[in-house]
Amino acid sequence: MTQPLHFIHISDTHIGPTRDFELRGVNPAKSAEQVVDAICALPFKPAFVIHTGDVAADPDEESYRLISEIFARINLPIRYVTGNHDSSMMLRKFVPSLEIDSVSQNSSVLSYGFSHGEHRFITLDAPTLQPFWQGELTDEQFAFLDRELEAKPHSLTIFLHYPAIPLSVPWMDEKMMLANGDKLHRRLLSLSPGCIRGVFSGHVHRGFSLVKDGILYQSGPSTTHQFETWPSTKEIAFVKTPPPAFNLVTYTGDSTIVQTHQVLD
Repeated sequence: MTQPLHFIHISDTHIGPTRDFELRGVNPAKSAEQVVDAICALPFKPAFVIHTGDVAADPDEESYRLISEIFARINLPIRYVTGNHDSSMMLRKFVPSLEIDSVSQNSSVLSYGFSHGEHRFITLDAPTLQPFWQGELTDEQFAFLDRELEAKPHSLTIFLHYPAIPLSVPWMDEKMMLANGDKLHRRLLSLSPGCIRGVFSGHVHRGFSLVKDGILYQSGPSTTHQFETWPSTKEIAFVKTPPPAFNLVTYTGDSTIVQTHQVLD
């Protein structure tokens, strides 16, 4: 019997250049440290940690040095996706991903693949569009994806920053989506049913689960701020001071299980 695979999904840490930097009344470094403490205290060892972007509040060297210091305490491979607040080049330099292959040769892009047993994982780097909150996968990224799909993996997982499928939140669906998410979805349908174990994203500061044509799309909660996301929410609004949170993802032989864990003082 195949052993379950566990990994941790974190997102949107928005860490600044100093430990006392605040964003909307919250200290992102402190929130990230609380999540790191919780991961280090887990009663089992996950395979890896994936961060789906907006690692930094702004892409400056001081922020990425602090990020590298904070996450160095996690004794697990950590992989990163570029968010709209990030720099792929600085992520490559200061917080390099571990144990990866198929790395993009373009230094301004952070896309790569890695494997755990029968499970294949790839990250896609979607450049930011105007307005600033949207992204779009380039032809280069689709070519990278197509090479992976041609290998006909038994189990494939996609990581990217922007959600690909609308979430039934009016302002998010207008401003926060991957502009060519439909094209990505059609590409993934070329694999046999069940081969795509999940498409994991960040950016929307909430844990959304959505299944379309048998494919799970899952976003991760922010460690710092969460948006108000009712179906009637038409303008951007934040929930007041939510606790930091992360997702634990488990793959069994035929299931994908996502648990959201809040980190309480």
